[in-house]
Amino acid sequence: MKQHGAAVFKYAVYTLLVINVWLLIRAAGQDQVFPYKAVDQVGWLLILSVFEWETRSPAADGRRRIVGGPLAVELLGYAFAMFALVNYWIDRIWLDVVNSIVWLAISATIWRDILAPVAIGSPAHRQRNAVKLTLYTATFVCALIWGIEGALLDFYDAALWILCFFAIEMNLLRFVVPVRQRASSSL
Repeated sequence: MKQHGAAVFKYAVYTLLVINVWLLIRAAGQDQVFPYKAVDQVGWLLILSVFEWETRSPAADGRRRIVGGPLAVELLGYAFAMFALVNYWIDRIWLDVVNSIVWLAISATIWRDILAPVAIGSPAHRQRNAVKLTLYTATFVCALIWGIEGALLDFYDAALWILCFFAIEMNLLRFVVPVRQRASSSL
C-alpha cells in the first residue's frame, strides 16, 4: 500500500510539473517571462525524466550505466539548462543564476549516488545527505524569495521541482539496499 501511495504522489507531482512547464512556455510566448526560462524548464524536464527512468529500478549490483538514447536526452537537457544559466547571467537575474547552479549541483549528487552508491548509515552516506540537505535548503530559500517578491509562478515552479526531486530521492533509496545487503553479507 505504501508503494502505491508513493507512486500516486510521484505521478501526480510529475503531472503538475508538465502542466507547469506548459504554463511557463505559454508565458514565455506572451513575453511575461524570459523565453529561456521555458528552455530551462524543458531541459530540466528531460533531465528529470532520465533520472526517473534510471532510478526506478536498480540493477542487481545497485549500479546503472546510462548509454544511448537516455544519455542523449539527458545531455540535451543539460545543454538547455546551461543555455538558460548563461542567459540568466547575461541578464543579471541572480536568483535564477543561484537556483540553476544549485540544481546542477543537486544533479551531480544524484549521479554520484547512482554510479557509486554507499550503505545507509555509513559516514559517506551521512556526508552525502548533509551536502544534499544544504543544496535542497538553498532551493527552498530561492523559492521563498520568489514567494516574498510575489513571483508566484516562480514560487510554484520551484516548489514543484523540489517535490519532483524528492520523488527521485525516494527512488535512490532502492540503490542503497543492494549496497547494504552486500556489506552485511561480507561480515
